[in-house]
Amino acid sequence: MKQNNEKNSETNHKQLKIVPATKDNLPQILEIGKESISADWTLGFLLADIDKEDTYFIAAMHGEDALGFAVFREVGDDGELLQIATRKDARCSGVGSVLLENVLEYAQSKSLHKVFLEVRKSNTPAIKLYEKFGFSEIRTRKAYYDNPTEDALILARVIVKEG
Repeated sequence: MKQNNEKNSETNHKQLKIVPATKDNLPQILEIGKESISADWTLGFLLADIDKEDTYFIAAMHGEDALGFAVFREVGDDGELLQIATRKDARCSGVGSVLLENVLEYAQSKSLHKVFLEVRKSNTPAIKLYEKFGFSEIRTRKAYYDNPTEDALILARVIVKEG
């Protein structure tokens, strides 16, 4: 996994540290993923991404507690935010913003052109967060998600202008 300097951020009067995901914090990340994204997440899924050269996998830590995580992958000159989630009791506290800001700074440092992501059409809080960071809808994928079946919005943000 590509490393980034550790970064401290104040959020809701808590000291957050953004660190590379490690095997030590994967069990907590797995629980956040299960409660936020999908019940069929596995440790193997996370372990597969933790050491990939093209993957930026970070955790938002408060002491020994993981409050959220993000998984980002470089794809040619662009990037894709594969997952971002916060613990239920840390939602709407700024943890997601800190994670997303860190991912976008990473994309900028790699001179990537655009960042793409998919989000459930009904996930209004996430859509508002992404719009706050300059993402805009580029298309819809019909019936992309299961449990329940739902459309995905494809959002993109320009990082480095081409040419």
